[in-house]
Amino acid sequence: MGGTLLIFFHHVVQFLPSEINIRGFGHLGVALFFFLSGYGLQEKVRENEAYLKGFLKKRIVKLYIPYLIATFVYIVIRFLFGVRYTIKEVLMSLVGLYTIVNFSWYIFLQLALYLVFWLIYKKCNDNQKRIITLTVCILFIIGACAALHLPSYCYVSLLAFPLGVIISEYQQSIMKFTRGGMGIFLIVLFTIICILCFSGMASSVSTCIFQSHNGLLKIVERGEMILCDIAFIGIIAIVCSRIELKSKLFTQLGMISYEVYLLQGLFIKLFSEVIPLTNSFVFIISVIGCVILTSILLNKLNCALVHQCLNYEAY
Repeated sequence: MGGTLLIFFHHVVQFLPSEINIRGFGHLGVALFFFLSGYGLQEKVRENEAYLKGFLKKRIVKLYIPYLIATFVYIVIRFLFGVRYTIKEVLMSLVGLYTIVNFSWYIFLQLALYLVFWLIYKKCNDNQKRIITLTVCILFIIGACAALHLPSYCYVSLLAFPLGVIISEYQQSIMKFTRGGMGIFLIVLFTIICILCFSGMASSVSTCIFQSHNGLLKIVERGEMILCDIAFIGIIAIVCSRIELKSKLFTQLGMISYEVYLLQGLFIKLFSEVIPLTNSFVFIISVIGCVILTSILLNKLNCALVHQCLNYEAY
């Protein structure tokens, strides 16, 4: 749920009625999403290699059916406010070539990661080789995305996925290494790195050095974001290895985190553009209330449909 909250509030801040200049932090939430995804998948494989059987079907159904329902919800609600979509736009949105569900690029990127993970783990039986191959593939994808000049938010957080896999595989050794003073030192170091990256210090210095080299400036900016993501994940991993974080509220919210991600854009746009709320407090409360309420309802529908598709309780 932590990743969803970071992304949610990052998007809310961007659309606040009052002018608040806050550096974007949504990539940290996306990194946390990918980290937990990689960590969870590796844990499942370590527990039982048979988990890979029917893997793609299970993961695609769980990810795609809620997306389809959310697309329908977007179309209906926006229709009520005068927004119309063509058949072509709807069909293109189903494969990620057109945006109806705001911020839906993540869903198709996650599907791609599932495919890469499955292909590597089916072809290779050695865990160390699997992890190395997965990491190399992700680095290649990051480089390809950068070379194609795709938006940075589409790829800067991807490295968190193999990082999650690595921490799952070697967590006992990592926990031993980070015990005592070393763990505290690393938390302080990673925190300093996050602050420096988040403040844009590296970008500012690079601007002074490479004023006429836009390509180099972009590389430094992307590198700064990736380093910040890795440091942030490092803090989360070390803290969670030392402190057991439990919250009934977070557990309940975690059950609807995917629905919250899918529906956030609908109400952020609704209350910022269609029915503009000029008071920031009213805007935030309205968005949060509507998103949580509709997410609970959508989650119940998603659970029923996914369970029916998979024919067992797996959602």
